[in-house]
Amino acid sequence: MMIKKISTPIYNINEEGLFASRDYADGRLIPSIVISSKEDDYIKEIIKLHSNISMGDVEVQWGGTLSSLFNADRWILNIRFYKPIDYNFSIVFSLKNHYSIIDAIFQSKGLRIAYGHKSEKASQVSDHIIIEIPDTGISPKWEKTLSRIIKNKMRRLKIPRKELGKATQEQINKMREILNIRFKHNPD
Repeated sequence: MMIKKISTPIYNINEEGLFASRDYADGRLIPSIVISSKEDDYIKEIIKLHSNISMGDVEVQWGGTLSSLFNADRWILNIRFYKPIDYNFSIVFSLKNHYSIIDAIFQSKGLRIAYGHKSEKASQVSDHIIIEIPDTGISPKWEKTLSRIIKNKMRRLKIPRKELGKATQEQINKMREILNIRFKHNPD
């Protein structure tokens, strides 16, 4: 196991949702988040810059905090822009609160990011960027993590042990079914 320390500004998720446009991802739903940070709001300027430029170079990597090695509740998405400006930052995802948006990122392989504050809905923030989140090899670990999260929720609902596996998979399938909805252009 390799431990790499990354010191970047950390952004928290204020709001989340799904976004669709026929102009992106063949009309598929893309997870959308509104982020902010107490330490840095430079990402706001980066988003404005990227909103006016059609292309840029981005590298992403999923990771965790040192405490996540001991089953903590957080995953981190590290994002580095190379062009038009070099900027590296991280977004913290709570497994308890954001598991469905994390799964949507893995399924859609994309993410719409906007800068804003609590109560600003993802659909209300006009400046945003959409980035591709390719499979970085962590998908199998995510599948196990998601299954564990859903199973724990099912246990709290008192689902019988012999039905737990089936109920868990049905819940995951229903979550993912929503992502197959497409926004289609309706030529008249």
